Amino acid sequence: MMNIPIVKCVAWFPEGEPHPLKAIKAPAIEVLCGTPDISFISARNRRRLSIMAKTALYCAERCCAGVQSPHIVFASRHGEVGRTMEMLADIVHGEEISPTDFSLSVHNATAGILSISKENRSPATALAAGDESFGWGLVEAYMTWKADPDIKVMYLYCDDRLPETLSGFGGKGECLHAVALLIGAPRSFSVHLSWQKAADNSTPGKLFSTDFLEMVAKEKFSGEWQGQRLKWDWRIA
Repeated sequence: MMNIPIVKCVAWFPEGEPHPLKAIKAPAIEVLCGTPDISFISARNRRRLSIMAKTALYCAERCCAGVQSPHIVFASRHGEVGRTMEMLADIVHGEEISPTDFSLSVHNATAGILSISKENRSPATALAAGDESFGWGLVEAYMTWKADPDIKVMYLYCDDRLPETLSGFGGKGECLHAVALLIGAPRSFSVHLSWQKAADNSTPGKLFSTDFLEMVAKEKFSGEWQGQRLKWDWRIA
């Protein structure tokens, strides 16, 4: 079992769309909506970013304000797949791929933009793990902090619906959203996280990230989420 110290949690959901954090009780959680304010990113880079990247950077900026050079762990199930599909369409039509689109399609692009904008030379990790991407990203962030408890770790997760051409490969409840968790001390609360092999390989009914956020925001104290391979359990302390 992992005992993950959370300093602050910031989440973003599109304005006007239903999301699990309507009623917030936890003081260490901030929910954002509307146009992401990423004025801390240079105008040159802002123009190039996808809405998903903008929301993730917005959450990160709000979550780690005043924190010097946190280590960064970025996770996303699909990443910039929309940009990748546009590049594939260009290839099909015999057009050249935009170098900008290519550089921003790689999985660590958002973490890189955040590091550059903040002049943060600390390590950054990017990962994807299917429908369990949020959980394994959280594990990676915890292990990064555990290796050096004197530092803080910014865990950044974001995702979006798949493009229409790939919609058949998506999961239930997929939506545009972003989550930032600042891990370290002094903590506002802790999350005890564990997992075991799933009893079956049923398709999850909710996203791991939104299910986790709902549990934390509504102070349910405990919860679980099952993917196709593992069942994850958590408890608030």
